[in-house]
Amino acid sequence: MPPHVGQFLTEVGGLIDFPEGAVLQLMVDHSAADWRDVVPTVDVPSWVATGRYPPSFR
Repeated sequence: MPPHVGQFLTEVGGLIDFPEGAVLQLMVDHSAADWRDVVPTVDVPSWVATGRYPPSFR
């Protein structure tokens, strides 16, 4: 786990409050979803950041 992810989990109290498998399901969904058709429909100020190699996958 990258150090910044561990630090974040420590600050928020870890993953103990999430149902078993929920985080994995969220990560799979986040990694596999293609949101390009949804992003243009967001009608509130938003910042979408992405990259070829996100830091969480180093």
